[in-house]
Amino acid sequence: RMQTAYAHAIAGKYRFYSYGDASLLLP
Repeated sequence: RMQTAYAHAIAGKYRFYSYGDASLLLP
């Protein structure tokens, strides 16, 4: 269960950073 939560957090963080990069690339 802990492993699943960790993987979910990683996926969420990756999505957050991808959206952040997109917003930075598109002012």
